[in-house]
Amino acid sequence: MKISFSLLSNFIDLTGVTPQMLAERLTMSGMEVTGLEDQSAAFDRVVVGRIRSVAPHPNADKLSLVEIEIPGEILNIVCGAKNIAPGDVVPVALEGAVLPGDFKIKRAKIRGVESCGMICSEKELGLAENSEGIMHLLKDTPLGTPAAKVLGSGDAVLEIELTPNRPDCLSHLGLARQISAILNRPLNLPRITLAETEPPAAQAAVVEIEPKSGCGRYCARVMRGIHIGPSPNWLKKILERLGARSINNVVDVTNYVMLEIGHPLHAFDLTRLENARILVRSARAEETLVTLDGQKRTFRGGELVIADARRPVALAGIMGGQDSEVKEATTEILLESAWFEPAQVRKTARSQNLSTEASYRFERGTDPELGMRLALDRAAQLIQDVAGGQLLQGVIDVYPQHPEPTRISLDLSRAEKILGMRLDKADTLTALSRLGFVTQSSEKSELLEICVPSHRQDVALEEDLIEEIAQVLGFDRIPAQVPQVRLLSPSPDPRRQFQRESRTLAAGLGLYEVINYSFMGPNHFARLRLPEDHPWRQCLNLKNPLNEETSLMRPSLLPGLVETAALVVGHG
Repeated sequence: MKISFSLLSNFIDLTGVTPQMLAERLTMSGMEVTGLEDQSAAFDRVVVGRIRSVAPHPNADKLSLVEIEIPGEILNIVCGAKNIAPGDVVPVALEGAVLPGDFKIKRAKIRGVESCGMICSEKELGLAENSEGIMHLLKDTPLGTPAAKVLGSGDAVLEIELTPNRPDCLSHLGLARQISAILNRPLNLPRITLAETEPPAAQAAVVEIEPKSGCGRYCARVMRGIHIGPSPNWLKKILERLGARSINNVVDVTNYVMLEIGHPLHAFDLTRLENARILVRSARAEETLVTLDGQKRTFRGGELVIADARRPVALAGIMGGQDSEVKEATTEILLESAWFEPAQVRKTARSQNLSTEASYRFERGTDPELGMRLALDRAAQLIQDVAGGQLLQGVIDVYPQHPEPTRISLDLSRAEKILGMRLDKADTLTALSRLGFVTQSSEKSELLEICVPSHRQDVALEEDLIEEIAQVLGFDRIPAQVPQVRLLSPSPDPRRQFQRESRTLAAGLGLYEVINYSFMGPNHFARLRLPEDHPWRQCLNLKNPLNEETSLMRPSLLPGLVETAALVVGHG
């Protein structure tokens, strides 16, 4: 998973913490950072310049000689792009700059003419996968300004390898919560202010959940008068940085909030939902749905789907359908934030052979309480910012059964014994509190009563809490101790002694021990020239063989011995 250092800074004060320091602390807490791309290095010695003149190269038809003005200096640069003209303001990589891909800018002669730098495209700066020519900046951009400041880049991106039991950290907010406990700094949730208008959302749409369908909660907001179009540059850039592509402003917001808050969302075109109705139910046999990837999917029955009054419109928790997708003509949307049972999403995803960023999170478990509503309101706020429109009053919230929170007793003395170190009670309580756990303790007792937050569905045992404490402290702070173990001579085993002596005797007589697999393939019968009615051919078939050569249980040692003999002879 990719994490933006600058986006993390929105949730927690990282003053004095470098990306390298953060990567080390996270790794020592059990969250391995497998990669760190400090993109600010790509903009070192890249500045803003203005083109003064463009002339043909004397020795190459496809190249031009360009004069670039930067404060106090005029640079001569050879350039092959065609989309440049005098007066253009462009990013210029000076001598000594190192661009993405370890491309070093040096003073060099190109077809007999000296070039003192490079005029850059978005691709060369690592801002896009492809670009058609040189990147142009605003005409009034001050010359000599560092490119990182102008482009809003210079971010660091951390690649983190998370274990399957930590779905709470599949977002910037979730990881910031962990960092808050590690660094003992407060967590800052985004401030959300919503301008709501009449009528209530419940009058514009209806939401129902079929009993035992696999949906525990479904929240929705309704927006009207929105304008679908391209996303602003800040939104496009952060999505590209985190490995997602821009689609349109509304869809981009849902993807951004999923990466920021951690809860997947989906936007429906409300006018294309039959009777403005949402029904979460099990699919019926032979029902069909064309998903957003253009694939027509036929259901066997039992898959979890979102339907309107007539037909399925989305694979719940996995992918939306084309019939209700947000397009350029969309003006009204129903914004969905729901909680689906992980096992049900996993089953549906496997049956349809479809995996998405949303299903990856739902399969591992999302937060049915704070995370759901926070993501929904955050997305509504951002959609208003980038697409305009009116947000109808209130939230349609169908929540049939509120689950009871998990409560665990934690014995600090036992935790100390398992970790092999002394624990300060106050520090332990603070660390657990920053992670979202609610603790109750007594001055006289070492036993703590812990209430597990809804976003930590992986915590169910006392040992889980002890692991949380170790992660916050840092595994590197746990002292190394050599265990004291008494070594006792085992009592002699006559059977093992007989086996050893037999092997020694057989080897002394010139025999070799052969150990073969207990499996064989059908071709072994032909090699042994066995007739079709030979009893060995009636051996057991494996249901899940690794390959055809190991698909049968051997009826005798002979096939394996013959294979081994042939292998040995073949190797001389």
